[in-house]
Amino acid sequence: MWLPPNADPVVGIDDVMILFRECFAAVPFTYMHIGRIEIAVVESGDVVSAWGAFERQIETPECGSVEPVTFLMAWKNRVGRWKVSANMLGSTAPLPENG
Repeated sequence: MWLPPNADPVVGIDDVMILFRECFAAVPFTYMHIGRIEIAVVESGDVVSAWGAFERQIETPECGSVEPVTFLMAWKNRVGRWKVSANMLGSTAPLPENG
């Protein structure tokens, strides 16, 4: 599952992969910096969460500034293989002014 900002959840590995391929092919990233990342493992050892922040810059006619982003991911061990079970991004940039 992928929880993109301002959109409906994307469910299923095939649909998530399509979304990522289309997004990275269409978006001209010009800068990315990964900040601090925290990781926590539940006591049973089969679920891990990771959260943190990064900055990205996407060069478009409307936007050329660096955008701060936070994220949260959950991983689950399924039959010996780690799989992302949820992923969520949130921009911490100020909202544009109405006007």
